[in-house]
Amino acid sequence: MGETNFNLIDYKYEQLLYKSKVYDAKQYINNTINKLISMEVDYSAIEKCSKEFIQSKVNWETEKFNKFKEDQKQIEIENFWDDNFDYYGVSTSYGYMLNKVTKSFMQNAHSYYDCLAQFINVALLGNLALSRNQISFSGLLNELKKNHSTIYNNVIQRMEKVMNSPNFSYIADVNNTLKHIHDISPRMKMSFFWK
Repeated sequence: MGETNFNLIDYKYEQLLYKSKVYDAKQYINNTINKLISMEVDYSAIEKCSKEFIQSKVNWETEKFNKFKEDQKQIEIENFWDDNFDYYGVSTSYGYMLNKVTKSFMQNAHSYYDCLAQFINVALLGNLALSRNQISFSGLLNELKKNHSTIYNNVIQRMEKVMNSPNFSYIADVNNTLKHIHDISPRMKMSFFWK
């Protein structure tokens, strides 16, 4: 996993930005890299929480099964499986934590593209850059196509490829749902009692 600090680009590239009079782009590439690091942390948390969730359920079922084998009769399940765990002193459930970290991952993924657009805007357009309050990935792509297509055709093609990918559409749709419509939850499906 990468280190999170605020000097994420090599000194040589930092000097290039400075000499090209687009040093302001440094903050945007650092933000872009930090989004990737945050997504990596979120993904690792989702993976670890999922494994612990499953192991917790397996342990509970094993305990109930062993009790059943010992008694050789029906067992009464007094309490259904409790999936709570301690999260830095706060009791929370695996389901809640998976929901929380999945949303964080998707929001960071969406934000990554906007940070990247900020970097491209400042690094390529310099004094002609759009206002940072107007930048989105699709908005910058439209600006480049409209006013800079002969100079930045290669960048435009790459940005179009990203925008037309199913992953980009999915991330945008999920983020829009989270912001404007309703909460989302990852689906967890497990069998119950040795099926």
